[in-house]
Amino acid sequence: MVKIWGSNNCLQCIESKNLCEQYKLDYEFIDIEANMDAKMDFFMKFPGINVMPQIEWNGRHIKSYNDFCSEIENTINGYGEERI
Repeated sequence: MVKIWGSNNCLQCIESKNLCEQYKLDYEFIDIEANMDAKMDFFMKFPGINVMPQIEWNGRHIKSYNDFCSEIENTINGYGEERI
């Protein structure tokens, strides 16, 4: 399961969701702008980070949309920890 912490106003957050849908990855989108509890959880989970999206996949923290793209590419090609 992919967890995407972000905002519906963030282009890279939306692109991260689209990438999950394109590759049929189960994901949960957590909109930290729409939910104050989620926002507090975000800052506790990722202290000092104020860039979105922040992504978790297979228990790993993937720090950005570009890193997520690379992780998917590596996974599809067999270099990641889990094949799609």
